Amino acid sequence: MTYPLTFYVKCLAPNVGSEARGPFIRILEKYRNDKGIYRHELLHVGQWAVLSLLGLPIACVLNQIGRMDLMWLSLLPISLHSLLYAAVPSYKLWAEVQAYREQAKHYTDDRRPPTADRRPLFAEFIALNYALNVTQQQALAMLRK
Repeated sequence: MTYPLTFYVKCLAPNVGSEARGPFIRILEKYRNDKGIYRHELLHVGQWAVLSLLGLPIACVLNQIGRMDLMWLSLLPISLHSLLYAAVPSYKLWAEVQAYREQAKHYTDDRRPPTADRRPLFAEFIALNYALNVTQQQALAMLRK
């Protein structure tokens, strides 16, 4: 069964094969059958969902104390993952390492360790494509933990 908010598209930004925005996943058509990419993005949706659930207790408390005028505060956690991802490099690094670890589980060559015929692809992606202050060697060490 596929997550229902997954959309296969013809194009995304340059050098992007897929992306998760809140509960929505977009994957390039050419990767439709790539279970690793799908699971990578599904993990990001899970990260978003966990933080979004923080809004429920906030809404309950505000309702109980009769502050319906502040109910909008319960919506803030919905964007918490996105805000942390954009503003806190260590959170972004953690989120990507988790997602690439999940993705690696779905390939016969887990694409983490360098081999004679393959570069450490995921470590390279993390070091070069996310504007993080991390080397490929550091990213590789994190992926291997």
